Amino acid sequence: MSNFEMILDKDESILKEYKPNKLKMYFSSYFSCGLLYLFVIFAGVMGYLFPEQGQEQNIWFIIISVIIVVVALIIQTIVLVLAYKKRCYCITNKRIIIRGGVMGVDYKSLDLQSISAVAVYVSFVDKLLRKDTGSLRFGSMGSPMTNNGTVYTFNHVNKPYEMYKEIKEYINQSK
Repeated sequence: MSNFEMILDKDESILKEYKPNKLKMYFSSYFSCGLLYLFVIFAGVMGYLFPEQGQEQNIWFIIISVIIVVVALIIQTIVLVLAYKKRCYCITNKRIIIRGGVMGVDYKSLDLQSISAVAVYVSFVDKLLRKDTGSLRFGSMGSPMTNNGTVYTFNHVNKPYEMYKEIKEYINQSK
């Protein structure tokens, strides 16, 4: 049984399902949080190197900052594993559907006939990994695309330009 069968209409059929690229999804998350983790470690080192006046250097500043980063990385990894298991995308003869969630399962959909724009976004991380990945963003009159993206995005997908052409064909056929 497909990940989407339970929410399909009676006369709706799945044309194609997509799964995000695991490496890109994980790396992107770690890369975006990396600056925060470095800041926490930096704060610990600064607390150690420059103690308050009259106090000795205390290694606990560094130890606590490292513990904070390790715990944050463990939590982030658990959330990523749970999110990746649930994340997938599909296109049907009527709409695009995004399945996601961490604890539960969430669905978002956008009717093919209401899609007025499709954009391919290839980020710095996509170029850095050299895995031919990117994101597809979908916009409509009710949910337009902005500079920061859109609610309807197929994130971290393989071969985004090929996928773009394929989905554009499905959209054109539905109109």
